[in-house]
Amino acid sequence: MDRIRLGKYHATGPAGEDSNPLWWRLLAPLARRSRRLRALGYGLPRSRLRTALVWRYYRDIADDINAGDVDRHLPAVDPNAEIRIVMETFRGREAKEALLDFRESFPNFGVEMREVVNPDGPHVLLFGRVMGDGSVSGVSLQENHWGLRVKIHAGMAIEIQAHQDRAEALEAVGLSE
Repeated sequence: MDRIRLGKYHATGPAGEDSNPLWWRLLAPLARRSRRLRALGYGLPRSRLRTALVWRYYRDIADDINAGDVDRHLPAVDPNAEIRIVMETFRGREAKEALLDFRESFPNFGVEMREVVNPDGPHVLLFGRVMGDGSVSGVSLQENHWGLRVKIHAGMAIEIQAHQDRAEALEAVGLSE
């Protein structure tokens, strides 16, 4: 079985395969509800601990999305957040509504998070793949790989941008392959 590989700036692992340790099962509900706790976690210096916390937090979000519980993590998105998906940009309340509408248009939508890159600065990069079929359009997202850049400020996501490939997402934060 694959295991999580964890470094100071980078974590990779199998999608949904590892069980959460007791410390995470106790900390995760608090992190979802407490902006201050999230800000404390993101404010830690770059380390294996911070990368582990970020990895677990976003793995929980992916698991909740797969279970259909999207709005559980919406409090961690700033009310004035900017979300860029494909060719559209949404801000504030319409950004949260766009996320919910997207989920409704792909009822069997699923996410496999495979990698987190935790560079210096306010960004977190998430890589994986999405799966699902559009309920109206019939568009299939099977095997579609993605990159997501999340900009964090004071424990809140203030900017989220989807990228078509890994190189584009890395370049957006000044990194390369």
